[in-house]
Amino acid sequence: MYGVLSFLYSAVLTRGMGNVTGDLGAMGDNSLIDSTFGHGNQSLLNLLLTGVATTNVFDLSKDVAGLTLIGVQKQNDIGFLTLLEALRYLKVGHFLKCPNSQSGLLDQSPT
Repeated sequence: MYGVLSFLYSAVLTRGMGNVTGDLGAMGDNSLIDSTFGHGNQSLLNLLLTGVATTNVFDLSKDVAGLTLIGVQKQNDIGFLTLLEALRYLKVGHFLKCPNSQSGLLDQSPT
């Protein structure tokens, strides 16, 4: 009955609450679940895919107007592609586009 919730708790506790909070950084919401719609955000997805709850899908880090944004730090075993890239809302980095294995996750929701 609570399998998904137990899985999410396991992922967060394996990483450690302090590390997850640090991964989320100083920007934006410190929640892994969207408070309006109740679905997991990109940080939760990155935590489940890579083990780190970064908020971005680009490779390494980017400096934007003096603010350093952290992305995916290394090539992953599971890939990630999204329709939002085709719509030019974001750009998924090479680390998630070209995983070590032939498995991946496809996000096709435009919202």
